Amino acid sequence: MTIRSLALAGAVAALLAGCATTPPGASPSPAATVSGQPTATTATTITEDTVDARNDAARAAIEAAENAGAGRAIDLTWTDDGWRIDVVAGDAERELAISGDGAQVVTDDPTPDHVDADAQAHLALASVSMRQAVDTVVDQIPGELVKAELTDDDVSSSGLRWNVTLSFDGNPVTLSIDAATGDLRE
Repeated sequence: MTIRSLALAGAVAALLAGCATTPPGASPSPAATVSGQPTATTATTITEDTVDARNDAARAAIEAAENAGAGRAIDLTWTDDGWRIDVVAGDAERELAISGDGAQVVTDDPTPDHVDADAQAHLALASVSMRQAVDTVVDQIPGELVKAELTDDDVSSSGLRWNVTLSFDGNPVTLSIDAATGDLRE
């Protein structure tokens, strides 16, 4: 196990331990969901500066997409060409390609998908933005952001959660954030 793997294991354990502590009279907080099993380590060394740069670029890409789409980012994915982000504005969902550094919109989908009124109302229940969910995860767990998406969740009050996936030594780690409260979910 590499030092970075040990650091991730320690960070996740500390995060889970923090979620497990319940003050007297309070209901238990949900714990983080960690998916992905460790595999053979790679010889690639990722520095903290590289991780910070990728995560800062993701934050900039979210902002660029929301400004260009005049709406709310609901799906973010890192690709070899940069970021792909889906943005919902009113009854339209558009996919935008954002440069790898997050600085500019490269392409904007000329034919947006229609979002029906029920889906719009459902989306409005998510008071936590993608940026807030990403910040919650990347500020606590080491790793490069590779995906963030808003998904259905039968447990949360909003019925939605953010799944935020980081790459750590080439292994995916996904944490879920309640889209209504910002709490880590099981």
